[in-house]
Amino acid sequence: MAQMAAGSNITIMRIKEFLGLNENQDGDTKIRVGEMSEMRNFSITKDSHLQIRPGTHTLLHLRTAWDAWAEDQESPVEAPVFCGAWYGMVNKAYHLLCAFGGAIFDVNILTEAVTAVGACTQDETTTFFGFDEKVYLLNGHEYMSWGAGEDETFSEVEGYVPVIQTATEPGGSGTLLENVNRLTGKRRVKFSPDGTAKDFFLPEKEIDSVISVTGTEATYTVDTAAGKMTFATAPEKGTNTVTVTYKKGDGARAEVTSMHFSELYNGSLDSRVFLYGDGSNKTIYSGIDGDTGLATAEYFPDLYEAAIGDSNTPITALVRHYARLMAFKRDSAWSLQYSTTVLDNGITAPAFYVLPVNRQIGNDAPGQVRLLENNPLTLDGGSIYQWRSTSSSGNITDSEQNATRISDRIAATISAFDLEKTKTFNRKHHHEYWFLWKETALILNYSNNTWYTYTNMPFVSMLEVDQRTFGFTQEGKIKEVSRSYRNDDGEEISAYAATGAMDFDRDWLGEARRYYIGIVGKYGAQVQALLKKAAALDIAIICPLHGPVLNENLGYYLDKYNTWSSYAVEDEGVVIAYTSVYGHTKEAVEELAEKLNQRGCPNVVVADLARCDMAEAVADAFRYSKLVLATTTYNATIFPHMQSFIDHLTARNYQGRTVGMIENGAWAPMAAKVMKKMLETSKNLTYTDTTVTVKCALNDASRAQIDALADELCK
Repeated sequence: MAQMAAGSNITIMRIKEFLGLNENQDGDTKIRVGEMSEMRNFSITKDSHLQIRPGTHTLLHLRTAWDAWAEDQESPVEAPVFCGAWYGMVNKAYHLLCAFGGAIFDVNILTEAVTAVGACTQDETTTFFGFDEKVYLLNGHEYMSWGAGEDETFSEVEGYVPVIQTATEPGGSGTLLENVNRLTGKRRVKFSPDGTAKDFFLPEKEIDSVISVTGTEATYTVDTAAGKMTFATAPEKGTNTVTVTYKKGDGARAEVTSMHFSELYNGSLDSRVFLYGDGSNKTIYSGIDGDTGLATAEYFPDLYEAAIGDSNTPITALVRHYARLMAFKRDSAWSLQYSTTVLDNGITAPAFYVLPVNRQIGNDAPGQVRLLENNPLTLDGGSIYQWRSTSSSGNITDSEQNATRISDRIAATISAFDLEKTKTFNRKHHHEYWFLWKETALILNYSNNTWYTYTNMPFVSMLEVDQRTFGFTQEGKIKEVSRSYRNDDGEEISAYAATGAMDFDRDWLGEARRYYIGIVGKYGAQVQALLKKAAALDIAIICPLHGPVLNENLGYYLDKYNTWSSYAVEDEGVVIAYTSVYGHTKEAVEELAEKLNQRGCPNVVVADLARCDMAEAVADAFRYSKLVLATTTYNATIFPHMQSFIDHLTARNYQGRTVGMIENGAWAPMAAKVMKKMLETSKNLTYTDTTVTVKCALNDASRAQIDALADELCK
């Protein structure tokens, strides 16, 4: 098995067509060349190159703002945790909102300002959605909204008061118009007085109270049991001129506040809000504000609902897919198709016909189904499924072939996840779909269909904000995930990859090179003599003392031995070998490596001689055309690891390369002079005109020297 390990001392490893993680090496998923049997903290670029994952950096800690907020609260929670985040437009401005420990914070990432904009029940499944210039919060306990107005905070949604009857005669008969709103017990009736009647009968008896009357100045009394109003004088004759607002009960508010998730739907208009996640198979949806004629998230008519499948299995996710709304349960998938129906009260209302899509596969993770290039991804029974259309219309139809398991290559990793608690995130700007469980991120790169895993990713939620990626930890930290960070808050990123499919060019070549340089490197002249004799032979098989028996492509292998034994350059590139005591020399090396990459240097390999495999570093020095030695002055000589490295080079007849140097010293830098002296026995070395001298730490002068050295190395 070929293996690669890297710390922050390696910037990028370019390998032909890496194909990602493959933990299942049997059957249709048998491991291919370029696939890794083990892989952590490496990602794969769009060009199929392997590189160390992005680092993370803590920008804010919500606990600080929460501590200040909690001082003004009567009974704050004892253990605040992160509950949910959202980014979107509210009242024509973008906001990042976070629910943490019962507080709702408006976070400005640029200024690091955190402003409390409300309070709610702490529930770890708190979600937000934006609708009509407002943002709404669901958490299974409350239904709240915020309009980002001056001095405005999140508050309970009171709900639209529907006109349940219009053209109502004083006797109570009229035209049914709107359904009762689940959010409120309030409702309105529009009367058409006849000019003589003083007694007006509401459509319902046993009311709580009459709240208001408009359209007449006449005083009145109320008989709540009979639902009757008696005016002192008869209201003037007219059509729908008197409006009575009354209250009966509290509606069915709990049917709204018990929900945890939402989905917007109605084609491109997003005019309906679907709520789900109360542990039942029911979803409820919104209606139209009769006063404005506009869609609203504050009116949930009592008859606007759809039951999905059997009642004993709850809905776990709703998601739009083409012209339909798809509903997922733990054991099945369904679609909701829009139509209309005439209700018992004579009102024509929207209706969604529920049709089966798949009776075997569903989704285990509540609220975690997202679209991947317009195709839903679900977690079910220890596997990941991608749903695709099986019809010409684009809709997913009832077929056992509409869900494809895509997780066979990472079966071992996903089997360790608790799918009911797994969080998902589509990092669209980077074409990555993330699955988060504890501190592990399993990632599908859908630009090249590769899998890989990251560790030390303790996120319970993630968001993209202006193409920046942020992760939120349970304790309230907001971390940015970015390649501009080379570590995790100062902690080195440990990356590892192991391939199970072997091919000489991709896997064995490095090991063969290391072995040759380490064992035979000094005896290039003798190997050259042997190769000249072998050239006259008809070689059928090469049987080395160590290594595999070779019986094909022999010319390729002989050519490699010819390159190594003649000390010729194998690949263009720069090896930067360094030792660093306090980190300043390392900083200079990293800056040089970055500038080389920016200038398009084909291969840049960085080796920390105190931590890396010395034999690998020596082999790389022979492989590439250029070498940079960077070290500190130490007791009028150089740091021991660098001394050992140069001894290894000269003992193996290092020659025919370009060498640059970076030296560090407080008052008398001598490292460059010492290293040149040690290399005097090496033949045909060309030294760069620029030697970088760092006096303790980088400054403008040494940075200018690094620029000049990078220019020379890239000629």
